Amino acid sequence: MDYRDIQPGRYLGTVTSSCLGRAGNGTEQLAIGFDVHLGVEQQSVPMTWYGFFTDRAWETTEKALRALGWDPTEHDYQLDALNPQDPYETPIRGAQAQLVLEHEDDGEGGQRIRIRWVNSVNGGLVVKERMDPGSAAEFSQTLRSRLLAQRGPQTPRRPTAPPARPTAAPAATRPASSSRPAAPPPRPAPPADDVDFSDIPF
Repeated sequence: MDYRDIQPGRYLGTVTSSCLGRAGNGTEQLAIGFDVHLGVEQQSVPMTWYGFFTDRAWETTEKALRALGWDPTEHDYQLDALNPQDPYETPIRGAQAQLVLEHEDDGEGGQRIRIRWVNSVNGGLVVKERMDPGSAAEFSQTLRSRLLAQRGPQTPRRPTAPPARPTAAPAATRPASSSRPAAPPPRPAPPADDVDFSDIPF
């Protein structure tokens, strides 16, 4: 497949590999290999996407990783996980994304196709110098410290108190009843049967 025949546009890409490395000028970079699917009747082609870690480029790199289902914040910025001993055993292998391919100047008066926002090469997973595991871990820790410092202290969220349950209205109080039983009404005096008539004159 001649890469000059690839037209700019949107294509589906599948991750095949990844590693941390350095460019020719010594800049740290993340290289992710893709199989770029050109269409139903066309073969896939391998291309490499490069992510960088400068303050200006990090936002693009972070968005690309999230699009592949690997959120740097959820992995505590441990990017050396993307630098396995075998690049084809990367944890993001098989992840898919939509790739936007564009033309760029090749420095020799012509043009070449690239994956948007990063430089592209004519296939394969290529870096000028591959990081060894120790260098990758050291670089990952340095990058993590810098990114966490940029985020600043995070205020933990306070748990939200559940809404107060309505209290029942107090029942009407009854007057306290006396412990003594009520006195019965006075009984009427019985009629006198023994009337003394001795004082009545005749």
